[in-house]
Amino acid sequence: MKLCLLNDIDYERRFEELNQLRLLGKDEDAKLKYSLPILKKLGSSYMVNLPSKKTLFRKIGSCYGNAFRLMMDKGYQYVEGYVSLKGQEQKFSHAWNIDENGRHVDFTLRNSQEFEYFGIVIPNSLVHDVGFFNGKLSYCVLPYLELE
Repeated sequence: MKLCLLNDIDYERRFEELNQLRLLGKDEDAKLKYSLPILKKLGSSYMVNLPSKKTLFRKIGSCYGNAFRLMMDKGYQYVEGYVSLKGQEQKFSHAWNIDENGRHVDFTLRNSQEFEYFGIVIPNSLVHDVGFFNGKLSYCVLPYLELE
């Protein structure tokens, strides 16, 4: 099994649905709904670290853009999935990176040790393709993918 983009018709429908919900600030459940089937088949739990002290944290609430920029600027790998506070059920869609040493690093959440991370490494080419089709929006990638 491998990840690929949705077909054009499904992609356009998904984009319209998520864009409408995003504009209303109500897209979290939909992002998870479309991400979970892939994550259940290919996702993994990860131990995620804080970046080094000399590294600045990025803007809270901009995890997708933060992870994308570090992929572009530093060559880090892009990981997307969800986080939940340890011991709690509620999930939040989220993105983070893998640095040049293979460490999972979160540049958005300053208290990453308080969260459980579950996700999948997404090939850079798919992250670029989704950004291109979405008009260069720094937004989630998983809901626009399917398993082939």
